[in-house]
Amino acid sequence: ASVDGDVVDGAGTLALSAALSDLGIFVPQFPGAVTVDGIARLDGAGTATVDLAATGPGGITAQVTGDTNTSFDQLALRATGRAPLAAANRFIVPNSVDGILGFDLSVNGPPALSSVSGTVTTSDTRVVLPGAGINLEEVAVSVGLNGGRADLSVTAGVQGGGAISVSGPVQLTAPFNGTLAVGLHNMVLVDPTLYRTSLSGNLRVDGPLAGGAAITGNIAVGETEI
Repeated sequence: ASVDGDVVDGAGTLALSAALSDLGIFVPQFPGAVTVDGIARLDGAGTATVDLAATGPGGITAQVTGDTNTSFDQLALRATGRAPLAAANRFIVPNSVDGILGFDLSVNGPPALSSVSGTVTTSDTRVVLPGAGINLEEVAVSVGLNGGRADLSVTAGVQGGGAISVSGPVQLTAPFNGTLAVGLHNMVLVDPTLYRTSLSGNLRVDGPLAGGAAITGNIAVGETEI
């Protein structure tokens, strides 16, 4: 990392540069360097205006612009970019996800979730849940963030047939209270040694998602082979 520039009486311009030689040390699927470059302009009154850009392997890009005070307790920043979802796989084993995460987020206020607003989306996404025997394809996720809440809209095709959808708000702090509508649309479930069936219906998940939420609704079981 390096910082170059002149600051006199708290005012000046600094050129910032930092690099991680190999992201593969932490995420083996994405070997390669991560770099961050940009500038920070100090106004002499305790405010810094920043313009930073980051790049990395697997299509990682990020741009951060805006203002912060020099104690970093009041922010007015915007961050946009893309990142590979597979970077999360080491944390969700045996499940896995593949695709691209896009984000356009703003932080206005103290560095807290309640200050974050914007959107997070996915594209070309696939999710594998081996414990449940479910592979989801063409997963489309849109998350709107505002005031410490995430508004979810998720649709996905199920390998083998059918689809699933999830929508509704979730609080971003424990116990993660949510009110989610779950739709099963001729969703095919298969265990090659036991059965093949399809499920349709509408469910509601209401309450703390960390445990104790109420799940209500009806599921219709279609033609089933055992």
